[in-house]
Amino acid sequence: MISIGWRNLKRDPTRCAIAVLGVVFAVVLVTVEVGMLLGLVRNASLLIDQSRADLWVSTVDVKTFDFATPIDQRKRYRIEAVPGVERVEEFNVSYSIWKLPGGGNANCQVIAMDDGGQLAAPLNLCAGSVEALHNQDAVIIDEGERAKLGNPNLGETVEVLGHRAKIVGFTRDTRSFTTTPFVFCSLRRGVKYGDLLHDNSGISIYFLVKVKPGFDRESVRAAIAGAIPDIEVHTREGFSWRTRSYWLIEQLRVFHLRSKPERRRYRGSSVAVEKSDLSERPKSKSRTCSPITAFEAPVIWGTSFDLIRTMLFRRGGSRHCRVQATSSSAG
Repeated sequence: MISIGWRNLKRDPTRCAIAVLGVVFAVVLVTVEVGMLLGLVRNASLLIDQSRADLWVSTVDVKTFDFATPIDQRKRYRIEAVPGVERVEEFNVSYSIWKLPGGGNANCQVIAMDDGGQLAAPLNLCAGSVEALHNQDAVIIDEGERAKLGNPNLGETVEVLGHRAKIVGFTRDTRSFTTTPFVFCSLRRGVKYGDLLHDNSGISIYFLVKVKPGFDRESVRAAIAGAIPDIEVHTREGFSWRTRSYWLIEQLRVFHLRSKPERRRYRGSSVAVEKSDLSERPKSKSRTCSPITAFEAPVIWGTSFDLIRTMLFRRGGSRHCRVQATSSSAG
């Protein structure tokens, strides 16, 4: 069998080369797509995976890192009182508005970290320093997101949510999955820069928890969840997977469910247009199908081929009608 196949390949070298080239192209294309997917997944949970926290505390039913809701800041002290908890830090995430040099606005995502924190993901800086975040109005952005924010330079003064901010550093490869640029700042400045936290210092978004050595992480997680109501405690790996699955699985499922009624709506509209059109149009003895009007063409989009074929057959009054193509008046 192998010898027969080899002789067939040698018989037509050109066809063999084209076939091999097609297979190689397909393999390379799949490899590139998988690499892009892994890169997107990495960005979705980047700040979770690189954090040093054992546990993430949030409000109940948080689906993803980017869309958390506020939590009472006083619950931090109750978490610190749970046996096995070594350290607790605030970590706030909020959307905001960045003023562009041309007068427009750009959406951004403010990441406010504890000034003396040890549990948040370390920033991979290519310019500036993390210590500069302690300075007045200091922010750090990623160098790959500079074009979205008007290409600001190091040390330049910008405006975030109506407040003055000064760029003190640039990170590298710290991009958001949602294409909304990260803006890193201190907790104190995050209250002014973040829309969700704006002028409200009594709330937080996340608490990062470090478990004491010798304590079981799962036991401490259950103890925190049982001692404090209206919160949810995640392990770092569990919260990372929840964030990834939200974007890769949950959103795909939601899109699929939403597309079903849309397709049914388009099909129903197509049938309704067909029935109303037949009632208003006088019967013709011709067996050719009348052309589709400009109004009906968008309605047909999204319908099945069988339904379109049935519509065209009904319009001509015969199962063997001829479809006439129309051209627009503009050519």
